[in-house]
Amino acid sequence: MMFPARLLPRLLFLLCAPSLLLGQVLLPEPIQRTNGIHRHPLEIQSQSVVLEIDDAVAQTTIEWVFYNQHPHRIEGTFYLPLPQSAVIQDFEMEINGRKTPAELLGAGKAKKIYTDIVRQMIDPALLEYQRAGLLKARIFPIEARGTKLVSLTYRHTLPQPGTFHEYHLALNKSERPMDFTFRADIKSKRALQTVYAPNFTFRETKHNDHHRTLHFHQPRFQANHDFRLYVAHRKNELGLDLLTHSEGDEHTFMLRLTPSFKNKVNQPAKDILFVIDTSGSMAGEKLNQAKRALAFCLANLGHNDRFSMVTFATETRQFSTTWRDNTDANQAQARTFLRDIRALGGTNLEEALDAVAAMPKAADRPMMVMLLSDGKPTIGTRDTDALVGKVEDNGKRVFVLGIGLKTHTLLLDRIAEKANATSFHVLPEEDLEIKISDLYRHIQYPILSDIGFKCKGIQLEAVHPKTIRDLFAGQPITLLGRFKGFGEASFEITGTSNGKSRRFSVPLQFRKDTNHDFLPRLWAQRRIAFLLEEYRKGDSETEVQQEITRLAKRYGIVTPFTSYLIVEDEAEPRLETTAAEPPRPMRDLRKSEGRSNVVAVQRMRQLQESMQLEQPAAKPRVDVDSADETSAAREPSPSAPGPAAVRYVKGRAFYQQSGVWQDSLWKAKIKKTIPITYNSEAWWKLYQAFPELAPILALGPEVQFTHDGKQYAVSN
Repeated sequence: MMFPARLLPRLLFLLCAPSLLLGQVLLPEPIQRTNGIHRHPLEIQSQSVVLEIDDAVAQTTIEWVFYNQHPHRIEGTFYLPLPQSAVIQDFEMEINGRKTPAELLGAGKAKKIYTDIVRQMIDPALLEYQRAGLLKARIFPIEARGTKLVSLTYRHTLPQPGTFHEYHLALNKSERPMDFTFRADIKSKRALQTVYAPNFTFRETKHNDHHRTLHFHQPRFQANHDFRLYVAHRKNELGLDLLTHSEGDEHTFMLRLTPSFKNKVNQPAKDILFVIDTSGSMAGEKLNQAKRALAFCLANLGHNDRFSMVTFATETRQFSTTWRDNTDANQAQARTFLRDIRALGGTNLEEALDAVAAMPKAADRPMMVMLLSDGKPTIGTRDTDALVGKVEDNGKRVFVLGIGLKTHTLLLDRIAEKANATSFHVLPEEDLEIKISDLYRHIQYPILSDIGFKCKGIQLEAVHPKTIRDLFAGQPITLLGRFKGFGEASFEITGTSNGKSRRFSVPLQFRKDTNHDFLPRLWAQRRIAFLLEEYRKGDSETEVQQEITRLAKRYGIVTPFTSYLIVEDEAEPRLETTAAEPPRPMRDLRKSEGRSNVVAVQRMRQLQESMQLEQPAAKPRVDVDSADETSAAREPSPSAPGPAAVRYVKGRAFYQQSGVWQDSLWKAKIKKTIPITYNSEAWWKLYQAFPELAPILALGPEVQFTHDGKQYAVSN
């Protein structure tokens, strides 16, 4: 469902003339006078969206509660721009519970209405609706200080330009918060593979392979992005889906692998070793939570899995030096072993890693290790390089869970990296039992190991992650990167399953698509996370910081690592690092322990793995260490730089300062800038010559931007 970039359901009234209530207009505030007429948008108190998707047919019901904050009774006409590519099959409109006749206007009539309103009322936001249809209905009076409930239901078929069915709903980007609820019920005769929203984090319920529900509610909601939903059905064993986006000569792709979930009896067998730190610092509820979580892991082993356990404190203690089958007798012995664990002594990580090395790796099944530790090594070898050297790159995957604030985060991360696995870190206030259980669920059903991939027919560049070692059932993996060329390609994946080599080849179509502008930003988030990891290692420090700064500014990524870099001056907004030292969150990455270090590592991991767009924060938080190791945070000082207002349009960020929206690619020192008066004939000619500039011109009467090698300065 393709909406204009800004669906702004706001009511607008005109005094001294028949009132107009316009469903999509965003007008300047406060009240302004235009041609002798006062105008001001009404407030939206709440908006509720209920979406029902049955195969490829979507039914959308939207309810708005509008509030007349003025001391006047008003009435007029409600206009609602409709999706550009959607064929509306039927619709129904109600006002305060009564059915209301409404007229559906085609794109031709709608375009004239949009143009007239832009010219007469001087509102550029409507430029984005030039290709959209229009719904028109008469609104009866809204009393002063009163409310009006407007609801609309319509049905249409979802477009499918690639492997995804696409649903788009643009949202009001007003600075005034509203109560917002979104619910979706998705059903399909074919098995659902992917349900993905890049800019919303839903509570998702998977009822079965053919039915899912989504729910989102926020009482004081302010949208920074339009709502997009992508639905894909299962087509192949690996569940491969592709999205692309092009801006000029830059082409970005997202390739999502969603391996199917099968009954665990039919899953490839695995060996799993649980390695638990039982030093004195683990005493109390921390150890109790760990024991309960490990009992959960044991109870959920696969039918053909094998397992063992190792505890380490001053020395190690092993449940078995050989693999045990998953039998009732072995399970009973394992529960007894867990029950008898006590926390006492120091931390001998060296012996724990020796125990991992001693466990045999079978050729016909993957070997997983879950290593839990809450402290730094205090007994045996303590040298980081020596300990990492004990980890062999021989197919044994060591997944590490660091607990609390006194772990050596860099050491644990390097151990996981050397073993081609992943590390996680848990703060004291987080539920350890849930974290351990979540980690086990993640690695519970391995499908393919020792993976290699390549793309034939299309050149891929700057792909993140750079390697994939394992595929687990029900655990999507997303590749983001750049590509060159268009057309057919073959994506090939090789690996091993049950000791046998497997090869998959899936045909893909790389298209020139301009409708997924969130992809470049999502790729830049991944790229920044990769660069932060390089910075943490101390490699190419200056070059890495410069690249992070460039990407953050270009794509408006205001993260804990970049929000402190935004500097506002008279010439242009920019993100830069100070010459003296990098910002605090980046310095915290270089530490080896403490709250600020754990928080910084967690945030970097979130940036690496998140499929959601980062939301610009109004005020950055600075996490600091506290004497009692409890949660602590402080706000930056009033003089500390904070993020400017940011909008992401046409593949780059625009920063607002002093009422002017400025392109992140804008060069203040370039003298050859073309000045254009807002709403003048020159302004309209520019739009008619380059209609693709509509989202930029729609930002307002004060915009500075680049296009096709030229710089334009629009002013009022």
